[in-house]
Amino acid sequence: MARRIWTGEHFQGDDVTFFDRFVRTGGVAVVAADVTSWSMRVFESNDDRTGKWIVRDAAPAGYVFDALSTVDWQRDTTGWNFKYRLQPSTFRAEARTYRFEIRLTTASYGVLSSVHSIKFLAMGSV
Repeated sequence: MARRIWTGEHFQGDDVTFFDRFVRTGGVAVVAADVTSWSMRVFESNDDRTGKWIVRDAAPAGYVFDALSTVDWQRDTTGWNFKYRLQPSTFRAEARTYRFEIRLTTASYGVLSSVHSIKFLAMGSV
């Protein structure tokens, strides 16, 4: 599967659910047993190298799934095998674009990465 940067827009103060499809060599979707841990960092811009850890070395259970799902997925007909819901209490976004990097560490396939560029739209009440 080709590398890509997922893009999206959300209002400040809203939950953001990250869906992704992680695949290993040959385009085969990874399953929870393939993943030893996963992490997520957020960067405020392409020039910011300090990134804040949102999740660090978490277990895959509840985030990496063995079957692909198309529920709430509109990118293609294949579906996702990774899901994480980011709440504003975990990360308070300002009205700007952030880059979220998700990394799955596997025992046999190395580190699998994904990038999401999310633009947060200003809300006067936040």
